[in-house]
Amino acid sequence: MTKKHCDEDEERVWNDGTVSQMFRTEEYFASIVSGHLSESLVVTDTRGRLEWVNQNFERLTGYSVADIIGRKPGEFLQGAETDQKTVAEIRAAVEARQPIKREILNYHADGTPYWVEVAISPVFDAEARHVHFVAVEQDVTARRLVAAKIQEAQDKDALQKKQRQLLTTISQWLYSARTLAELSNITQQGLQSLFPGSEGVLYVYRNSRDRLEARAVWGDHSPESSIPPHQCWGMRRGRPHVYGAQQMNLRCEHDTSPNDAAAICLPLLAQGESIGLLHVRFPDLAINGGVLSGEFRPVLQDRLELLMLVAEQTGLAIANVQLREELHAQSTIDALTGLPNRRHFLGELRDAAAASVLVGEPLTLLSLDVDHFKSVNDRHGHAVGDEVLKLLAQVLREVAGPQTLLARFGGEEFMLIPRGLSPDAAADLANAIIDSVRERSAATSSVPNITVSVGLAVMPRDAPDLTGLLKCADDALYRAKAAGRNRLVKFAEMDTAPLLPLAVVAKDGA
Repeated sequence: MTKKHCDEDEERVWNDGTVSQMFRTEEYFASIVSGHLSESLVVTDTRGRLEWVNQNFERLTGYSVADIIGRKPGEFLQGAETDQKTVAEIRAAVEARQPIKREILNYHADGTPYWVEVAISPVFDAEARHVHFVAVEQDVTARRLVAAKIQEAQDKDALQKKQRQLLTTISQWLYSARTLAELSNITQQGLQSLFPGSEGVLYVYRNSRDRLEARAVWGDHSPESSIPPHQCWGMRRGRPHVYGAQQMNLRCEHDTSPNDAAAICLPLLAQGESIGLLHVRFPDLAINGGVLSGEFRPVLQDRLELLMLVAEQTGLAIANVQLREELHAQSTIDALTGLPNRRHFLGELRDAAAASVLVGEPLTLLSLDVDHFKSVNDRHGHAVGDEVLKLLAQVLREVAGPQTLLARFGGEEFMLIPRGLSPDAAADLANAIIDSVRERSAATSSVPNITVSVGLAVMPRDAPDLTGLLKCADDALYRAKAAGRNRLVKFAEMDTAPLLPLAVVAKDGA
């Protein structure tokens, strides 16, 4: 058969009324499109009630046509996690008979969530009357999951970058700290920034190493002010202790919080020696039945790695501060009595003089010396002499109080700056010290009976500057010795103080 004959036969077929009608109806073409589309098609009435859906809609949602015809899609497709703002936007567009396109979280018949991109359009007849809504829905769950993973990775990278920056900042501040108080405050603020919502304590060993003292506390936490090291599994084992993510989940005895949450204890080390403990709790990682949920374990592991870096830096910084404080104490504190030494006292005296000039108030200086101290050493030995000096330092602390600056100026000589006291009140303090030393030594079997002499001078009344003030106080002390010891002499009243022969003073010693 020639091509011409074939074309003629085909033309006859298409010109046949029955065949032409079958192939050219809108219903036929709509069925072809509906069956081959990957999207779900939904037709509702003007009130949003379902009138028709294609097979893809049934496969996507798990609902059969018989179950859903006449119902509104939102009644059975939306759930607890569906964004209500998006729902409101779709509802507003439908009420205004305006087309809208949004992504929304729906739920399968079995409760499984999935994401769709839905495009809703109103349908109008030839007379422009609103007769239907048509919705085309495309499953975008896979795309959303990929986007969510990308966003999660980006968020994690951003968080890690922020954490690295914080770690660098914390480290810089830690090594700039000059005192343990400064360092503790830096640790507290740093960990609060690094782990918002966390609770914790920074413990540092006492010098006696029998207890750990709380130096910094943050969060909704009320720990003991000090704990014995055996209450912490981390300190016992000498390694990090993680509560909540191990086969052996043992809570430390010092963790007394009523809320059971994941916690990390990290011993602080410096040059192989344990110097403290860092204890951090995470209320957002709740423990249920003694176990942390599996989804939170990677979070806890990440926090452990960060805390180990902080603990390493903190331990070294504490050791540096302690060494600095030890060296400072050696240069400014008298080892025998624990009082400031001559060098430190002279610096404090200059500051006190500047302050007194600034406020226009007098500065009183007391110079104190143990009577017959050379005889004590000769008769009882230097060990007893040392006990006398320690007893005197203890009496000075108790009687003078914290507002008075004390110092061992050298040998058996002590200096006092009674800050905040008038010259008359300072004289009363000196007499109280004289009486207390005499009474305390008489009641103490480890030392002989001793007395002290005190000289008092005031700037600017007795001397215009510090050099003159020190000399005047020393002259008054010498006059107290010459007048019979065990007494106070004010420089301003030296002319009226009785004197013993110089031979007697020289014979009896200081």
